[in-house]
Amino acid sequence: MRRAVLWKSVLRLTKRSETLEQVAFVWARHRLMVPFALAALAALTGVAWALDFPTWSARLAIGAAGAAIAVNATTEYRVLGLSDRRILVCRASRIRQKANELHSDLPLDATFERAPGGTLVTSTWRVGEAIYTVPRSSQIAIEDMRARLANT
Repeated sequence: MRRAVLWKSVLRLTKRSETLEQVAFVWARHRLMVPFALAALAALTGVAWALDFPTWSARLAIGAAGAAIAVNATTEYRVLGLSDRRILVCRASRIRQKANELHSDLPLDATFERAPGGTLVTSTWRVGEAIYTVPRSSQIAIEDMRARLANT
């Protein structure tokens, strides 16, 4: 179901003469995400202390909530779509895995390679000049994109 919504959302952004071959949900973090999150943690913990919250655990919980909001605000969600003519980079919804609008497009000869980094549930890829984190649910799709581009 989720993949179908993702496909339909990108398909509506393609030209009629294009054939959509693959889609993947990815995200990128702002380079200053960690300082923003730490500043939010410190600021909201201080506000909770100034408002005289009774325990340090409650103060830290409020600070942690602020840090989580800062991390989400500094994350750019994208959907990559591979068509027979170009690589589509679409802005994605923060709530659902769907493309909202076309952000940019890249030529088929753009850099598309695995980058160092990742975890058990994510991998890191360089697409053009950007570095994206790819969740496990889109891993097969992103590898299929690389294979199709290698054959072009």
